[in-house]
Amino acid sequence: QALLTLANHSSARAEYLATQLYQELDHYQTVELPELLHRLPNTQDLDSHPVATATACSDSILHSLTKIASGGSQASQEIKLLEQEKRDLEEHALDVETALILRKASDTAAQALSAQRWEDAAKAIREYTLQRDDWKRLTERAKAYAG
Repeated sequence: QALLTLANHSSARAEYLATQLYQELDHYQTVELPELLHRLPNTQDLDSHPVATATACSDSILHSLTKIASGGSQASQEIKLLEQEKRDLEEHALDVETALILRKASDTAAQALSAQRWEDAAKAIREYTLQRDDWKRLTERAKAYAG
């Protein structure tokens, strides 16, 4: 008995709410849906509906763009790494160049002194001193290379 009363009450309530919804919707103009939305999908192939196809395409595009964005950031990191390696190589090359200039100047000065060519010795010592006093170029590594 209680179940029958509950079912009747639920049915009456549903009818009342449906009538109220219909009256509220009656104030709005109906809009024709595009033919595309009225077409039923092929029951054999649910993905054949144009909306399903459009959704799949947009998902594919989003996935591709995401891959491109992540690949771009990876490429950016690789470029930064290559730039850092280039700076390191340039610093190393500058240290080698500085060491060679110092070695050459010291060798030239030593040979000139032993041969009593005072002017050549002074010139070589001046070049050595200029390199040694250029603190930007004279790094610990350049000193170690020069000996």
